[in-house]
Amino acid sequence: MGSLNQEHYGQGDNVARDKNLFIENYNTFINLTVPEDLREPVKEILSDISNRKIVDAKKKIDLIASIKNQTKEVNDLFLLLRIKADLVEDANSHSEFSILNEIVLSSNNEMIKDLSLSLLLRLEFNKFGKDRMMDRYNATDVKGPFSRALLLELTLSEEVLQERASTGKHGLTEEELIGLISGLFRVKNFETALDVAIFLVDYFPSYNSRVIHLFARGMLLNQDIVGDDYWLLSQKEKDRITSLIEETLKLYTESEGNDFRLFNVIVPCYLFTKESDERLRDICKKNIESVDKIDHEFANDFRILHLNDQEQESHPVNIIKKCQHDNAYKDSVIKGVLSNDLISLSDFILVRGLIEDTSLIDWIDKGGLLQTDTAKLSELFSKLKLYLYVEQNDVSRRNSKIVDDIIEEIVNYDSNDFKSINSTFIFNISEDLRVVERNNHLCEIMGKYFDNKHSYWCSPIVYQYLIGLFETGLYQAFSSLYDIVDNTDKPILIHTMALSIYYSHNEMEKALSLIEEHNANQDLDFIRLKLHVFEKSGDFSAIEKVVNNIDYKNFNEPTNSLLRLSDKIISLGYTSFGHDLAIKFFLDSPEKNYMFVSHICLRIMMSNRSNHEFIPSDDVEGVVCGVSYNDNGKELTKIIVAGSSINSNYFMSSDSPVAKVLLNSKLDEVNKVGMKRLILKERMPPYVAVLRLAHEIRNESNDGTDLFQSISLPSDPEEMINVIKDFLPKKEPKQDLNINENIPVNFRLDLIAKNEQVKASLISLTDKNIKIKDFEAGGDDIEGDISTDIFTICYICINSFVNFFIEKDIKFLLIEEDAKAIKLWLEAIEEDEYKTIGLNENGNININTSESIKTYHGEFIKNLHDIQKIIRIHYPKIGNIPNELNILRKFVGDDYLKNIYTSITNKTPYFTADLMANIYFRKVLNMKVIDFHKYINEAVKYTPYRERERGVLLHSAGMYPYPLSIGDIYNLAYSKNDETGYFLGELIKLYSGRFNDNINLYALMSQLFFRYLQKTYMNNQIFNGGIKKTDFSFINPYGAKIDRIFYICCEAIMKMKNDLTCEQNLARFLVFLLCQFTSNMKFLNLIFWLASNFISGHFLSMDKLNECLEELMVIEE
Repeated sequence: MGSLNQEHYGQGDNVARDKNLFIENYNTFINLTVPEDLREPVKEILSDISNRKIVDAKKKIDLIASIKNQTKEVNDLFLLLRIKADLVEDANSHSEFSILNEIVLSSNNEMIKDLSLSLLLRLEFNKFGKDRMMDRYNATDVKGPFSRALLLELTLSEEVLQERASTGKHGLTEEELIGLISGLFRVKNFETALDVAIFLVDYFPSYNSRVIHLFARGMLLNQDIVGDDYWLLSQKEKDRITSLIEETLKLYTESEGNDFRLFNVIVPCYLFTKESDERLRDICKKNIESVDKIDHEFANDFRILHLNDQEQESHPVNIIKKCQHDNAYKDSVIKGVLSNDLISLSDFILVRGLIEDTSLIDWIDKGGLLQTDTAKLSELFSKLKLYLYVEQNDVSRRNSKIVDDIIEEIVNYDSNDFKSINSTFIFNISEDLRVVERNNHLCEIMGKYFDNKHSYWCSPIVYQYLIGLFETGLYQAFSSLYDIVDNTDKPILIHTMALSIYYSHNEMEKALSLIEEHNANQDLDFIRLKLHVFEKSGDFSAIEKVVNNIDYKNFNEPTNSLLRLSDKIISLGYTSFGHDLAIKFFLDSPEKNYMFVSHICLRIMMSNRSNHEFIPSDDVEGVVCGVSYNDNGKELTKIIVAGSSINSNYFMSSDSPVAKVLLNSKLDEVNKVGMKRLILKERMPPYVAVLRLAHEIRNESNDGTDLFQSISLPSDPEEMINVIKDFLPKKEPKQDLNINENIPVNFRLDLIAKNEQVKASLISLTDKNIKIKDFEAGGDDIEGDISTDIFTICYICINSFVNFFIEKDIKFLLIEEDAKAIKLWLEAIEEDEYKTIGLNENGNININTSESIKTYHGEFIKNLHDIQKIIRIHYPKIGNIPNELNILRKFVGDDYLKNIYTSITNKTPYFTADLMANIYFRKVLNMKVIDFHKYINEAVKYTPYRERERGVLLHSAGMYPYPLSIGDIYNLAYSKNDETGYFLGELIKLYSGRFNDNINLYALMSQLFFRYLQKTYMNNQIFNGGIKKTDFSFINPYGAKIDRIFYICCEAIMKMKNDLTCEQNLARFLVFLLCQFTSNMKFLNLIFWLASNFISGHFLSMDKLNECLEELMVIEE
């Protein structure tokens, strides 16, 4: 109806009542209509009915109704109250029209008349509809609050209800206000309904008012989040649900579980919150029949899952239980399911938990599918579920193309299409993706599923997505999501990840702000990162405050997080923390904690930074000291514990006879205790004993999986060397990765020397077994600062090209870790702290020290110092690591990955001596790269030969690529640093068969040979000396190898790519050599003798060679 007016519904005042009354309450109404002696009981009954204390109300009704000699009005009243109680308890309760109608017509009591009319009108509305109900309402003169409330609840329009809520609620009774709220529910104006409900609670405070208020809140909340998923709500929306649940629990407790209405909130909330609230679960367990009335199907599942209901035999849970004890039944279940080509998701989950062989994989391979709705996206997700199962259970089929293709098709769908997919299913899919290490695909799918709201609460799926983004290196996406996820439910792990990102990207302001926000948190990983941040910002007072606030006594068991934290604290110089922690955990349990304790002790031993000199303390609570002693010929180390009765392989009580003797004994003094003969060898601080004992246990417990091993060395030098040899890893002369020049050398550095980039780069540049691809032209010009890597820095330094780049004022950008690695390497060399030991290819011990490195790489070290002038540190900007770069995580070091990521996020061009890496960056990562070939050739022209000869020598020995010029080869032929011609010969062999076609190879080889002769022998020795035929080979092993150089030149000539025979090419070389330089017969004889030896050694024809020579000599003449 559109409005309240007399034409249709009688006098309007009968609804609105007296406008001058503030509130018409039941007290006034009851006082006017009910006998005085029954007023209080009626009030109590009505209150019980309103508050759903139906059992109490009926007891009171029955008690009063049992009293004899009551008037008809009283009997009618309590009959109506009984009917009202029945209807409240069960809205479908049967009631006779005739009874109610007779009371309406015959009663003279206004309250009884109104109450019976309201009940009659409700029944009439339910059975015959609104019009019949209004006919009766308009035909009745007496209309009290009960019937007026019914009119508000069932018939009035939204406009009228809104008007009454805005201006008329102060003139309504409690019953009418409830009717108004119900009416507003009917027209779905939940916001106004909540306003009226708040008014109801304020002015008619009662349990029932609070329940109505609860429903008003719930209805409005339901309207606001309809169609949304619990895991994708904002924190504000989630808090509203939490608050609703808390209020429901209070009302449930207050009603002692007797108000069925509450289950209309309890069950939906439990289901909407993914059945995660244990309190609601407990209520459902205790009131399963009430739950059944709300949702029968859910109640059946709940009975099986939580109440061990065995009656539903076909339910998957009961099937699984039966299969655990009946193999034949299990086989029949599996066979029955897999006999179908199309099965439900629940059947798939069922057999997945039962199958122990490959039959389910075979079923999938044969085309088995899951039932889905008609949507293509659902079908794709179902296929993905199946093939992820295959990858989980068959490692050989990981990273399959079929899964790649399915995911590629899935992520091509619009985000709106994902709304039809259940979030729990998406979460489970993400779990499957994590298992098979497909985090990048997890993030792609999650990114499609999230609807780009302005905020989220940190639900399990949001938490999963954040972790996936972080682990995949999608730091920009992580940060964007992190900023819009409310902190209320955000675990400290997520804050730790954020802090890690801010720290690694040098976002120090954000890092310090985050630390301040969560400064009180005691998470160990967060504390460790705090120390990193304070160290980087130079706030050492903050570091000291953090360390001093950590009490080692609070740690009850060793964890990886504690180990990482202790490593950091020790590295900052606070070795006493490690000292105390090691002793504590060893005293707690040597066998359980030895690995942890050993690690801490080693970290203290290797720490080169301390805020004071590390001296193990003699004053340790509960410990007297450590002792090393001889017990009847057996050497033992033990810790003497004060006042304890403990005695074991590691401890002895200070009250024991042995301890008392040792504590009072002098060193090497023989003492007798019973049958024991004791000799004290050493008294030591507790920490020293802990260190020795922990290492001893670690040695004895090593099953081959622990790299740690301590050894005892004999005093004899030769025996000592043999023992060391046995323990050193054997060097493999060739490895597939090393000999494959198509693999970027930077990708191999971590395999060559893990976490030692300078060392690995030097090995790469000086080990001829490690192949590096030659340079090729291609790339951009240098227009500003350029990113680079340690390998390239080392290449420039070993070849002495540093001054070229300094002169050009070219700045090299390195990440902080790489710049620090170079600095630490130089410091170790200069401070004589560098030492490595290993076996060479021949099985001999090879020791490198700071001194040997200085001797062999002195120029390199100088250049590495000089290049510091043009090295600048740059930090990555928060971005996303491309998947093409992410796939390298398993092969390259973290620092190198960060280096490339930094270049990408800063959009700085990359400059590298690693050609294959250059190609990968340009073609796969679409990075801007510098033409290394161009600039290194310019550096060669700029740098005098004498400064870069070492590079030419290493290149000639096949160590690494080099921009060689013809002049370099001539200079090498003259060089006094190659007296034997070894490097010249190796250089010619290196280029044999691949010299530039524009080079006159006859001229080049003849000039090189002649210049080598000029360097080695005076002209008069060659042309005027009395050289005998038998003296031509120059067999002196320490002298020049003229024959060797000649033969190498001949072999280079033979490998020329032209249409001439070997003899024709050799003839041209000989003619060029003889005619170009001299006609001296003795020299001619020397050349012919060398040529004759070469011809005979290579099965060539001397006759053909002579013929060719005669033809060429004629032409020459």
